[in-house]
Amino acid sequence: MFRAQFTFFMALTLAMSAKYCHAKLETVFRKEIGILYQSPYSQPEMTCSDRPCLEMDCARACSKRSDQCRVFSHNPTEGTCILSGYPNTYNGTYDVPDNSWDTYKTVCPGSKGYLEYSDIHPPMCLRFVKKWLNYTEAVEECQKDGARLVRVKTWEVWNFLKEIKNATGVSNWIYTGANSLKKEGEYRWNDGTLLPLDDPLWQDTWQIDIGHKCVQTLYEEAKLKACSCAKNSRALCQYDAA
Repeated sequence: MFRAQFTFFMALTLAMSAKYCHAKLETVFRKEIGILYQSPYSQPEMTCSDRPCLEMDCARACSKRSDQCRVFSHNPTEGTCILSGYPNTYNGTYDVPDNSWDTYKTVCPGSKGYLEYSDIHPPMCLRFVKKWLNYTEAVEECQKDGARLVRVKTWEVWNFLKEIKNATGVSNWIYTGANSLKKEGEYRWNDGTLLPLDDPLWQDTWQIDIGHKCVQTLYEEAKLKACSCAKNSRALCQYDAA
């Protein structure tokens, strides 16, 4: 994956095709506030509802303009992005292999804000929830889309969480899909799989407070921590595509 200091390039799978759209965007990033949409056809301006913009915000905006938007560049330092059109040569009808691009596929419900991260294996449909919620509210926020809180089981998912931290510049706890609500001291992921108390994913296996029934993770730390379900935190929803 290619990452420059100020500009991060991505490709977006077009809504009308299951193929990837890979194309080098030859442009110098311009420090605009929010999102500036650029296309040979029109140039409407859009802004993120809550800056700084994340990579997923840029891709979501691009997917909504998939008839014109093909690729985007994201500036993680400024928290901004530019959406761009591209010649019809790269209209998504065939693949142009290029491992330096992240790809977003349409198997995820993009209209609801979910994006597929294909560099996570297996690929995951994820939506970052920026508002502060307790555990019950976080679960309901995901369930309204037919999704569940994220299952953080691999280091690849941890790395994605770190990307969110780097993009936002803030360190906050995120609710995960593990809890011990059914049986005290027995933590399970929301797909039914067990999260053992001696699992190295825990922050400190020797001091897990089993009285706390919900589980969070901190962006920059690849560790889990038991917490009160009443605590307000951010959330990451995971949509399980069929």
